[in-house]
Formats: sequence, C-alpha cells, structure tokens
Amino acid sequence: MEIILVSANNDDIDLPAFTKVVGAFLVAGADAATATIYDALTQAGTAKFILKAAIASNSPYLAFGQPGILFKTGISVTLTGTSPLLYLIVE
Repeated sequence: MEIILVSANNDDIDLPAFTKVVGAFLVAGADAATATIYDALTQAGTAKFILKAAIASNSPYLAFGQPGILFKTGISVTLTGTSPLLYLIVE
C-alpha cells in the first residue's frame, strides 16, 4: 500500500494502469473543498468518485476496502477550494 498526496489539479498522477484505490482522505483548506477523481489520463470523462468537504478544515474520508476501486487507464484529480489536500491510499 502507498499513500499519494495530491495538492493541486493533476493530470495523470504517476501511477501505473490497473491501480486500485482503497481509500481517500480530503483535507479542506480555508474554505469548502471538492476532489473529483477520474479513471483517465486527463481530468475528463465520468468521475469514479467525488469527495466533498462542506466547510473549512473539514476532513471527510472514504474507505473502499478490498478489492478497492480499479483504475484501468490512470488516475487524474480535479481539486476545488483554497489549498485543499487529497490523500489517496492505493495498491
């Protein structure tokens, strides 16, 4: 297992195809935040999942357990809000 920190909008996070996400943790910055996670090399298409922090300093967490969510193409992320952080737990 590995923890990947995403602190800005990222096309094609450097992970191999067929990576599994088993959890995600979003830390909102100065205001509400949203993380949209795609199975794509660019921030496009249908999101695999969306994680929202409704207020500043809120920290929602999703645990998918085994077998996780499979990303066949790659992982790209769109973050909104002021200075949010997203931690992806992958294997």
